[in-house]
Amino acid sequence: MKKILVLTGLVSLLALTGCSKGIKVNPDKEKYVVGIAQFVTHPALDKATNGFKDKLSKLMKDKGREVEYELKNAAKDASILPTIMSDFVAKDVDLIMANATPCVSAAYSATTNIPILGTSVTDYGVACDKEFTNGVSGVNISGT
Repeated sequence: MKKILVLTGLVSLLALTGCSKGIKVNPDKEKYVVGIAQFVTHPALDKATNGFKDKLSKLMKDKGREVEYELKNAAKDASILPTIMSDFVAKDVDLIMANATPCVSAAYSATTNIPILGTSVTDYGVACDKEFTNGVSGVNISGT
């Protein structure tokens, strides 16, 4: 699962250029900034976040690029998620990794231009209040 999440993140970060209207990703950057929103501290969510960071850092280093992470934990308070996402949008991060359903929902509400990678989500359609066709969102969200 960790490999799938990291691969999806790398694809989101490096290959979404022009795939969906409004999404802008520069695959030639030397340093990327990834905003990570985690809903709560929990061993399973922590492992997903740390595994994503470890593997993406290695993959980016192997490609001669750097990645910086800005981790925000909502401490189980969904009411602060819009502020977290607004901060990521204001900083124009290159990717948002949203760990848990409330984070994906808040990220989807906050931006249509920044790629969003979700994890620890059972149903992305419910999280985003959007119908997915054959698992394809047609928007700036991917995930595992």
